[in-house]
Amino acid sequence: MSIASKITLAVAFAAGLAATSAQAAPQGFLIDLTNMTFERGSGLSAEAAAFGSNGPVDLLKNGTYNETLTGDYAVFDNLPPSDEQAYWQTFIQISLNGTPFFTANQVVLESQDQVFAAILALTGLKPLVLNIIIAALENHNQISTGGIFDYAYNPPPKPPTDRSHGTFAVGSTELGLADDPLRVFESVSAPPGGANVWSLSFSATFFAPAPEPPRC
Repeated sequence: MSIASKITLAVAFAAGLAATSAQAAPQGFLIDLTNMTFERGSGLSAEAAAFGSNGPVDLLKNGTYNETLTGDYAVFDNLPPSDEQAYWQTFIQISLNGTPFFTANQVVLESQDQVFAAILALTGLKPLVLNIIIAALENHNQISTGGIFDYAYNPPPKPPTDRSHGTFAVGSTELGLADDPLRVFESVSAPPGGANVWSLSFSATFFAPAPEPPRC
């Protein structure tokens, strides 16, 4: 599984958490994945780091992974389903070792449904699959897909906790891709003797209602 694939799948995880963590705030949607580090090899293990009073949470098939990803997340979503178009301020940025190498910031005319559909397009997930992830995240902070793509996150969903921010881990038994489009950045930017640290931020914030069509 490539770096790009793991990042987009991590976004899917965060999108699922965002959908279960609605808050009273300006209308919008936010996913921040920070301090993300990758490891490749064999027989790997990973954990969602301790958070607050909660200890670390292991991936369910530790000792079997070929690749792992760990990091911190922050999410919120208070976009009720709607097909009415409005203007949204969107922002996406990917950084490596604290240095942004991709940034996009624009105002778009879309419905709330289209904003969320953009998240699905980024992850490649179908709505039904995301709904399954959401249902699982509402009750479990460890999810296994047989090792192909396993999740763990902190804090746990029960007793009821604020899951708008915390830590996460991802593990996969699949091998990395030789043509990974982001791997070239790792070789160029790798710090001496240290791991590369990735960050991704995506947000869409209500900007203004769409103007009413002219009356005939």
